[in-house]
Amino acid sequence: MQTISQAIVTDHEEIFQYYSAYRKAHLDGDVDKATRFANQLRWEVARHSAGEEIVVYPWVSQAVGFLTC
Repeated sequence: MQTISQAIVTDHEEIFQYYSAYRKAHLDGDVDKATRFANQLRWEVARHSAGEEIVVYPWVSQAVGFLTC
């Protein structure tokens, strides 16, 4: 089982990989492949952001003394 910080790093690495694959497909002129990677990239960024907002941000706010409602 990963720690939260390890999961965040893993997610960031995957997002960078999808971006690199998108850029390569785009530069190669492979529109279908670029579209698939762009869609996957959007999904991963949205999923990752939601996870951070639900888990990480409240935890950090509490840890540094900023309580949110």
